[in-house]
Amino acid sequence: MNKINKIPESELAIMKVLWESDRALVAGGITEKLLDKDWKPSTLLTLIARLLKKGFIKSQKDGRYFSYSPLVKENDYLELEAKSILEKLYDNSIKKFITALYESDGVNGKDLDELSEWLKDRR
Repeated sequence: MNKINKIPESELAIMKVLWESDRALVAGGITEKLLDKDWKPSTLLTLIARLLKKGFIKSQKDGRYFSYSPLVKENDYLELEAKSILEKLYDNSIKKFITALYESDGVNGKDLDELSEWLKDRR
């Protein structure tokens, strides 16, 4: 796998739409899923062009339009983000990360039970 770089939130929003789709989407299909974004068509096309250039997506001629699909897998990107957060904010300490979540009420007892069970299954 090629080295994956982090992308800005605006590009990540497009990637999330493409990851959730079971087929390639034209720009209009992407726009429909991003109604909360008040982007002009030119903005969306600029962001798509950036993702194409970075190798995150591919395009295919689909009649009069181009359709887009992901080249980078969602899980690969999530792993990159998770590692980055641990390195930058928690000195690569999963304990510090979980502690911060727990103390901010971001994790409850049920979450800890699920985590404990997950860890048991991995050992």
